[in-house]
Amino acid sequence: MAFQWQIDLAKEADLPLIVHLVGHYELAERMLRAAGSGLRFVMHSFAGSYEVADRFLELGAHISFSGSVLRKKTEVLERLVNLVPQNRLLCETDSPDQRPDFWRQEHNEPVALRQIGQCFADIRHTSLEELSHKMYNNCNLLFAKKS
Repeated sequence: MAFQWQIDLAKEADLPLIVHLVGHYELAERMLRAAGSGLRFVMHSFAGSYEVADRFLELGAHISFSGSVLRKKTEVLERLVNLVPQNRLLCETDSPDQRPDFWRQEHNEPVALRQIGQCFADIRHTSLEELSHKMYNNCNLLFAKKS
């Protein structure tokens, strides 16, 4: 299976694994759990439930939200965004796809990241500057080669 090959390659090369997943959460969770500790990975453009996010966080995942998650009901969104520890939170645009509702152009663009980040900062009751600084540090720690 290609996903298993990617997990093995990430571990062997000591590089983070980017997990782009729509559904099949249980299978992916089993495979990542079997990989054991030491695997750095990020749930890219995560749009799953609170419960699914919690299970991946138990495995050490970083969770990255794109603007599409802003379509969730307010209370669901707040609970989900606040679940992720500050040292494992990331945000992205997933350009050119997954436009947030506020984005009126035909295609999503990286420039939307500021507005997306502001939404997450508001939810977490912090400033965009502080949240951006934390997420920048998270990226550096996640993507820095450990060896």
